[in-house]
Amino acid sequence: MYQDCLDAEFILQKTDAPESYPIISREYQIKNWKTEFPGKDLLPIWINCANFIINHIKNSAGQSALDDFFVCIAFALYYPRDDWPLVPRIYVADASHKKILMNRFNKMNFRHNSEEMIEIQRGFKSCGIIGNYEFYQDTFKDPAGYGKISWIYCINHY
Repeated sequence: MYQDCLDAEFILQKTDAPESYPIISREYQIKNWKTEFPGKDLLPIWINCANFIINHIKNSAGQSALDDFFVCIAFALYYPRDDWPLVPRIYVADASHKKILMNRFNKMNFRHNSEEMIEIQRGFKSCGIIGNYEFYQDTFKDPAGYGKISWIYCINHY
């Protein structure tokens, strides 16, 4: 697991733009997980780890620090999809970006969920925490012209 995710001061540092920290950041780490848990669906395990990290950050930081930040679990998807598994990220934005994100989420109209959204929600349901989260998906063209990028935001509303 990416150790910096457990450092609330590091996660809640001021930055110019939102940041996201994958809980697993290297291919060899994913291979190690697959070796330790052969044939298992790792997504619910990783979601539980990310949920723990979110709660740890909220409990470690003072309320005034939390008021200045938006913290959630997020998944970054790149299309066309490769075989990289869905790995949760800890997504952090300052208060000004929080307002922008929340306005964007409030304007979203969902007619159907993507396959990845369904898979992620199934992982949260498997963990018994789906009722604690709201899910939003934001998809846009890759500015570099390589396809599409989609972010799925999982916002803990407790």
